[in-house]
Amino acid sequence: MEWVDILTNIGVPIGCMAALAGYVLKRDKRDEEKDRAHAETISSIMSEHKAEIAELRAENTARMEKLTEAVNNNTLVMTKLCERLGQGD
Repeated sequence: MEWVDILTNIGVPIGCMAALAGYVLKRDKRDEEKDRAHAETISSIMSEHKAEIAELRAENTARMEKLTEAVNNNTLVMTKLCERLGQGD
């Protein structure tokens, strides 16, 4: 009687664990396939728009250079203004 109780009490959790492990493995395999498909899609999109992305990066770099120049010019003007205002004291 004790062996039957032990097998009943241990067998059910082991069976559930085995079923859960099978489910997890199946789901992981499916997710890996989806991830691979997504990676291929992203790669194809990137290759299709590579020239456009490069153009946008160049435009952004030019804008950032102009912005940096404007900030530097404003800083210089503010420094000169502060110096002139300081001389009046």
